[in-house]
Amino acid sequence: MTAARTALWQRMVAAAGLVLAIPVLAVAAAVIKASSAGPVIYRADRVGQGGRSFVMLKLRTMRLGLEGQGAITSATDPRIFPVGRWIRRLKLDELPQLVNVVQGDMALVGPRPEATEVVRDAYEPWMLETLTVPPGITGPGSLRYIRQERELPDSPVEAAQVYVTELLPQKLARELVYVRNRCFRYECQLILRTILSVVGAEGLMARSIEREALKAQEILSLANSERGR
Repeated sequence: MTAARTALWQRMVAAAGLVLAIPVLAVAAAVIKASSAGPVIYRADRVGQGGRSFVMLKLRTMRLGLEGQGAITSATDPRIFPVGRWIRRLKLDELPQLVNVVQGDMALVGPRPEATEVVRDAYEPWMLETLTVPPGITGPGSLRYIRQERELPDSPVEAAQVYVTELLPQKLARELVYVRNRCFRYECQLILRTILSVVGAEGLMARSIEREALKAQEILSLANSERGR
């Protein structure tokens, strides 16, 4: 399938998903407004295909004025208001990104877009390959670390350090597995895995996850050996 056709079918699916998600978004918006002063939508600066910056949409889960104090968030980050924790846990905060897909800034499947400062300050040369395709709502890297917030310290500063030094290389190695093997079948598999992971049943696809992990480890090993030269 050509890149144009892939973009078209993903936009169509995103548009349909957005229509179906309207009742959920309406309830979430009402809960956010009742729980925390400020706008419902948070606009995050992210880096997309070709290094181009764009604004990624999310339901706001942090107290107004505190969102920009560090791009990396732990599950117990004090900036998150109580209802926001449940919204994040259920991944409802990601639903507005269907608008990003319809607009063409993102795809349903692709490397998860990182904050501008993370790309600028932490990306090594081999990581830049993840910017050769459209960023996605879901992908192998984000699926591996779908609960990554639980692995991070409470402090935004400490969380950023752990994320950059420990989680980011592992995550981007898996994203590169997608970049180098992307096809319609693989994208459908990742969408299915996303649905299963939300309900805690991703283990049903353990074999494909294991193969993906082995390929990611090869990529990471090669990157580490090149760094040591």
